Order: sequence, then C-alpha cells, then structure tokens
Amino acid sequence: MELMQRYLNKGHHLYVDNWYTSPALFEFLHRNETGACGTVRKNRQGLPPLTTKLKRGESQYAHTNILLALK
Repeated sequence: MELMQRYLNKGHHLYVDNWYTSPALFEFLHRNETGACGTVRKNRQGLPPLTTKLKRGESQYAHTNILLALK
C-alpha cells in the first residue's frame, strides 16, 4: 500500500500477478478510485466458488457489485 499511496484517487489502473491479487485489495483500491486487474490462484480466500472443470471453449464468471471473476 505504501507504493500505491501517491497514485490513489487519480483514476489509475493497477495490473498485478497472482501473488498480489486479492478481493480485499481490489475492494480497497476501488474505494480509492483505482482500478485493478490480475490473475489469481484458485485457492485465494474471498473468491466466489467456480466450477473446477470446464469443457473446451466454455467460460464461467461470478461477480459482486464491484468485482468480476472470470474463468
């Protein structure tokens, strides 16, 4: 959060890998007018449950008012 302080509330977007992606972080950034996008580990706390197996060409999503998880 220290690194992001000067960029919050300016409409920037943050792109991160699965080490930093978490629903709690993305909700905080959203409250501070900063967009976020990233890959995520399937066992990350706070993620909505998604089907483990999909057939080729299928996709699945789950969302809240501010977050979208896409598989």
